[in-house]
This record gives sequence, C-alpha cells and structure tokens, in this order.
Amino acid sequence: IKDVENVSLPRTPLVNVTTLDVYNLDDTKTTIEANQYNVDTTAGRLCMKQGVALSLPARKNRVAEIEFVAGYGDAAEDVPESIRQAVLMKATQLYEDRGDVPVTMPFDMIASLLRPYKTMRVS
Repeated sequence: IKDVENVSLPRTPLVNVTTLDVYNLDDTKTTIEANQYNVDTTAGRLCMKQGVALSLPARKNRVAEIEFVAGYGDAAEDVPESIRQAVLMKATQLYEDRGDVPVTMPFDMIASLLRPYKTMRVS
C-alpha cells in the first residue's frame, strides 16, 4: 500500500479491519488506533478520519499492512442462497460426470448464479 489515507481493500464483503500498521523509515511499525480511521464495510474501504494525519516518515514501499476480515459469516446460512446453489450444482456436476463422461450441465448456468457477486477491479 502506498497511500494509507484512503485504501480500497481487495476482498469483499468487508466485515471489519483488525489492525492497521504503518512502517517507519527504519522499518519499525506503528499501530494506528481504530479511533483514527473509518471503515466503510459497504464499499470495502478504510479512510483516515477528518483531521487525522499520519505524520510518520514512511518508507517508500510497503508503507502499511492492514489485517481485515472479509466474508459472509461463519454459518452456511450466512452465505447468499445463489452462491450455495452454485456450489451444490458444481459438486453434483463433478460427481455425476466423474471419469471420462462429458460435462452435462452448462457452466453458464452456474456462472450466472455467481455473476452478481463478482467484482471487477481496475488498476
């Protein structure tokens, strides 16, 4: 991460941010307290609070490390129904078509169930 002021996290849905560490020029790390930043779980972003400035002289590369939790939850019921359905369909397909038998269920059917959950990233 090069800019800690406003960070989009790579996995969604975001549950929370566990720790935010910023590295100094001498490679020591400073843990930033949770009351110094906001976490937008909907957008999957971490933003420093208004008026909070990271005045640490930071190293050039790998300025910060962010530990976070992403996912739908611990129980199967927490996962959206269409994702659970896609997993069941794929498992059924793999079981029925084990060996040299051609695939019978079109992948498009399974992919269409997962399409709403796919995120596109632009670098």
